[in-house]
Amino acid sequence: MSQQLQNNILEAFLDSFNQPMWIIDITGKLLMMNEAAKQYASQGFNILSRFNPKNCNHLKFTSFSGKKYLIESKDINHGTNCFVVSLEEQENSLKALKESTSRLKKVLSSV
Repeated sequence: MSQQLQNNILEAFLDSFNQPMWIIDITGKLLMMNEAAKQYASQGFNILSRFNPKNCNHLKFTSFSGKKYLIESKDINHGTNCFVVSLEEQENSLKALKESTSRLKKVLSSV
């Protein structure tokens, strides 16, 4: 299998996800990103300024354009020294906590 075909398959795989995703090596070099990540990049989002593979926290919160996001990274393994990094928009944490507490109170009151 040619290197170009392997790259095409990997890019197609990343594009099958709706959330922005990047592949970054251990040195901090951006190797690949999906279409959703390219859209964020075109709006000024720089994943390399928010993710440091040498000081890798697998979960990190960040803000961009007035919204809160969770950056999650996973080591790809297999000797690649690379991470797949994803970005997920977070709901208003306080609102979500209040709704969850309210649902829990309803359940506990019926027991």
